[in-house]
Amino acid sequence: MTCSKLSRYNQHFQAFVKLMFVFFLLMNASSIAQTCICNIHTTPIDTNNYTVGPNQILCIDSGSVYSGKLSLAGGVVCIKGTANPSSVEFIPTGGSAGVIRINSNGSLSTKTDFSIGTISLIISPKSVLNIAGDLKLIVNGSSVNNQGIINVRNNLKLNPGCTLTNNGNITYQTMQNNNGIVNGSGNFISSTQINQQ
Repeated sequence: MTCSKLSRYNQHFQAFVKLMFVFFLLMNASSIAQTCICNIHTTPIDTNNYTVGPNQILCIDSGSVYSGKLSLAGGVVCIKGTANPSSVEFIPTGGSAGVIRINSNGSLSTKTDFSIGTISLIISPKSVLNIAGDLKLIVNGSSVNNQGIINVRNNLKLNPGCTLTNNGNITYQTMQNNNGIVNGSGNFISSTQINQQ
């Protein structure tokens, strides 16, 4: 081979390797989205109070019903079953309170308003988040990524620096967007929409 042919071959090979790397990265990301390797598990009917700290992953397993107090302090809560916590508290640790992931066929229902501060909330396809009051993204950096269903009894409120990505369905009465970031191709179903400047 001449040098120019070898150089073109190397360029094509490097492009192929990069393309394969991106392909495998995307494939792994979609499988990771549904996989939680947990070090704490709830019992089938669990009323215990849990504080989930850094390097901890609490699983509310498929078939389980959880109804205790949940405190998120830098860890991950993976909901595969039914979560009806008596309350949810967010305790920032190192800048973030952690992640709540509702996996497919999982559900989380709150008894009052749900104010999201310094966490990531991920709602997977075929999962449900039911809010008995308002859903509020209140702290810069808070994010909700919805691919399932979110039912908000009252209002949806976004503060500056908060991100709501909707590729599922969200129902609510009114939306108050105070310079938050809203994106995605999902459905927003409301009786009134208020855009504040």
